[in-house]
Amino acid sequence: MMKLIPSLFLLYNISTASGQLLSDLIQPNRQQLRQQPQQLISDNQQPSIQQQQSEQLLGSLITIIHDVTGDVFSVGDNQLRIRGFTYDGTGPEAFILAGTRGESPSEKDGDVVVAHPFQPRRFRYGDQDIPHLRKFDGEDVLLTLPQGVRVDQLTWLSVWCRRFSISFGHLIL
Repeated sequence: MMKLIPSLFLLYNISTASGQLLSDLIQPNRQQLRQQPQQLISDNQQPSIQQQQSEQLLGSLITIIHDVTGDVFSVGDNQLRIRGFTYDGTGPEAFILAGTRGESPSEKDGDVVVAHPFQPRRFRYGDQDIPHLRKFDGEDVLLTLPQGVRVDQLTWLSVWCRRFSISFGHLIL
């Protein structure tokens, strides 16, 4: 026990000398805990063990062109995570499109535009200001579905090219 006291004293001196209290170094920031998950997790961060346990694998993207790959997970009712997402970024007007009807990706059945990075407004397929996907190289990407859309309603998910009306890669759910 005698060795523990000097160690704690040294740790206390180091933490107070840096201007931070020991309790600040140990306890998480409560304001961060109140934030939405998509605000806490950047594209490049690994999810916590708790978040990994709440994720369910839906399947892997089928590569068509432009090197699209990744494993798709549901995260709660209204989010998807694509782990190890790759896309070469060279396709014109490419974005994430999903459908709540139909058996495969199509312009006709694509009724859910999933904006990345997330934007709170709901986009329609024809909107010219849908954010286009940049290049991704094995990154983890968190997608938030538009308000009123749940993961269990989706029948497919696609990296879609509006200019040529084709899927660069997709997952049938």
